Order: sequence, then structure tokens, then C-alpha cells
Amino acid sequence: ETLLYFAVPATVGIILVSGDLIQLLFGAEFLSARGTMQILALSILTVVFSNFIGNQVLIALGKERQVMISTVCGAVANVVLNAFMIPLWSINGAAIASVITQLLVVVIQYWYVKDVVAPRFSKRYLSSVCCGTMMMAVMVLAIIRLIPGYVLRLLCACGAGVVVYMFVTYLMTQLKIQQEK
Repeated sequence: ETLLYFAVPATVGIILVSGDLIQLLFGAEFLSARGTMQILALSILTVVFSNFIGNQVLIALGKERQVMISTVCGAVANVVLNAFMIPLWSINGAAIASVITQLLVVVIQYWYVKDVVAPRFSKRYLSSVCCGTMMMAVMVLAIIRLIPGYVLRLLCACGAGVVVYMFVTYLMTQLKIQQEK
């Protein structure tokens, strides 16, 4: 649950502030990479779960071979997908191929551990993360539209986004505790 708590808002946050983030890190001449960054932001979710399942679960269970198999399958799939997608969509094709491949690795690794470890996310927990992320997104989008200057806008969006997300998820947790009493 902790992985989801951080991965979902980080993914959405990077998608929303990608233009300002690229401008800050690389300059305005690289703003055309915004779409690519937004696609690759989705890999936060896949990498987080792949890291957890592969490194924390499979290796701890002595199943290094399964980690290798999933990684090799991912590498082969990435080469094949890149061969088709790069000619069609250029750098965005490579980004899409990477996200799909990372998702494939997660699915394969999950298949190896599904009988040992099954993720259990309560509906309330998922609704808390989703509501917090949506409220964060509303705040970030408002800041993006209202504040001029990409540095100030990025700082305000990140700071306010974190505060709103944590506040909403905290409130929803408190509501859950109150309802259980």
C-alpha cells in the first residue's frame, strides 16, 4: 500500500508538471519532449511494482531465475516493440514500448508470486489514494493556469500538490477510523 501511496500521485504529478520540469532541467528548447516524459511517467507505477515483486519478494524467496526470466522476456519484448513502434511514433514509440515492457515484466513476476503474495488493497484505501490524487491534480492544474514563471509555478505546484494530497488522504483515513468506531 505504501508503494501505491507514493507512486500514483508522483505519476500524475509528473504528467501535469512535465513542461515546467523539462524547462527547468533542460531548457525551453527541449519542451518538445513533454509528451515523451508524460508517457514515461507511467513507468513509475510499473517500476515500483517490478522492484518490489522482483527484488523484495522473488529474490527473498530464492527465485532469482524467475527474476532473470522476467527481465529477459522484458528485454526481448522491448527490442521487438521498439522495432515496430519507433518507425511509427519516433521517441514516443520508444517510450510506449518501454512502459509496455515494464508492465510485461510486472505481470510475469506477479504470475510467479501470485500464490505466495497477493496484493490486497482495500476499497477505502484505493478511494483515499484516488481522491487525494484527484484533489492534488485539481490544485496543480489551477496553479499551472494561475501562476506565471515556470520556476515559481513548479515550486508552488509541487508544494501545494504534496500538501493537498497528504491532507485529503489523512482526512479520509480519519473518516475511516471514525466510521469503524
